[in-house]
Formats: sequence, C-alpha cells, structure tokens
Amino acid sequence: MANGDEAASTAAGSTSGAGDATHPPMAISRLLMTAYVAVTGVVAAFGGAAALVGPFADGGKTATVMTVVLMAVLVLLVAGVLALARVVHIRITGSIGVLAGVVAVALALGGTIGFLLRPSNSGGHAGPPSASQTPVGSVSTAPTATSTSAVASASASASTGPCIKPLTITSPADGAKIVGHAGVALTIAACGLTADETGWLFDYQGGTYGLDNGGPVVTANGTIPFVDTPVGETGDVDQEVTLTLVLADSACSSALSKIDFDNNPPSTLPAGCRIESRVSVSETY
Repeated sequence: MANGDEAASTAAGSTSGAGDATHPPMAISRLLMTAYVAVTGVVAAFGGAAALVGPFADGGKTATVMTVVLMAVLVLLVAGVLALARVVHIRITGSIGVLAGVVAVALALGGTIGFLLRPSNSGGHAGPPSASQTPVGSVSTAPTATSTSAVASASASASTGPCIKPLTITSPADGAKIVGHAGVALTIAACGLTADETGWLFDYQGGTYGLDNGGPVVTANGTIPFVDTPVGETGDVDQEVTLTLVLADSACSSALSKIDFDNNPPSTLPAGCRIESRVSVSETY
C-alpha cells in the first residue's frame, strides 16, 4: 500500500508541475498574458497616434477609421483577456487592471507622439512670394483717375488668385481707341514684387520710349489705377502707341533715372529692365 500511495503522489506531482489540457503551467500562462498585453499596447499606441495625426493628414478620414478600428480591437482584446484569464486561472480583476493600465499608458504615449508629429497648419510665405506663388487680386473695371505727377498706390484689397506675372496691364484692351490729350486710364495688377522691384510705364511710339510719371508707377503689390496723360503728340491721327510696363530691379531703376527722356528718349531700355506687359492703343490727339 505504501508503494501504491507513493506512486499516486508522484503522479499527482508530475501532473501539477506540467499542467493538463485544461490548466496550462503557470510559466506558459504568464508568457501568454505578457504577449497579449504587449500586443494590446502596440495596437493602442498605433491607434492613439493615428487618431491624432489623422485629422491633419486627410481632413479627418484617417482619424474616423482608426477610432472605429481601435475600439473594435480593444473590445476583442478585453474579451480575449477575460477568456484567457479563465483558461490560465489568473484573477480576472487583475487581468483587466493590467490591461487597462497598459492601454491608458500606450494611448497617452501614442497620442503625444502623434501630436508632436502632426503636419503644420501654418500657411503663407516667409518672405515676398515668387511670381509663380503670389496671388493676383481681381482688378476693378472702372479705375479711378490719378495724377501723373504722383505714384499710384496699390489698392487695399488682398490678392487671392494665382500669380501669373508680376506686372500686368489689365485695362485698357488691346486696340482701344483713345484721345491723346485726354490720356488713357490703366489698371495694373502687381504681385510678387520684392522690396527693390518697381514697375515703370512707357509710351512706345515712333521707335522710342517715352517715360510716364517721371518715375515708377508701381511700388507695391496690388491693383493700381493710373491715368497716363497726355499720350502722343499734337496732330496724331490713329497713331499706334504701345503702353509698355517694365519690371525694374535696383540696377534698372538707377539706370533709368539717369536718362534724359524729355530731350533724348532711348530706343532701347537698360540691362536689367524687363518688359512684362504691353498694350497697343490707337491714339488721335
């Protein structure tokens, strides 16, 4: 009998150490729980980061999808932990407590990372935009007359469209008929001008450039109305005059200021002076 009792005791001890089909050994239980909690943390961190980054990435679609996926995964994980706790005989309250702690920490960490890595919402350019970036505002169809003795100032309205060219004569239309002594009302759109760039207006007639305003007519970005008067000469009948708008950098402006346009109008413009816009009108004085 003694030998039988010892054999039974030995068998029971072996079963207790190795586990059975219903109760896995404690080492395996802990390993499974550790792996399960680790997977939970990774998924929660990924979901938390995506939920914060998503609204900045594609208007919130990613955040919505990831939130739904995350909640579904968490429900499955909690259910899995409850089932696992029953199999390995781990206290359910302890399992849920560990899981909740890991999820909370992972969400906080993932959310912080997502917040730090989110794309910036700030817009605008740090400096004067280039000609291909700066918007051009809509121009008025009825420009206000200004004196040719003063530089026309830019309108206060901000530009909103794409900038095609830094300087453009938007009115009058090509081929317009004008009365020379009354002059012509122009509307100029300026965008992307840097601090040392200005716009100079010339009447090109008979192979030479006549300067308008005695200096630049454009000194700032925006919509600029300007009245060019007079245009042409006494006795002109249906003479073609090309209103020429030039973009001048500091070197061009310096060279233009040294030319005697009244007594010796040039047939060409100095280096660095770039013609940006031309409109031909038919002038009768």
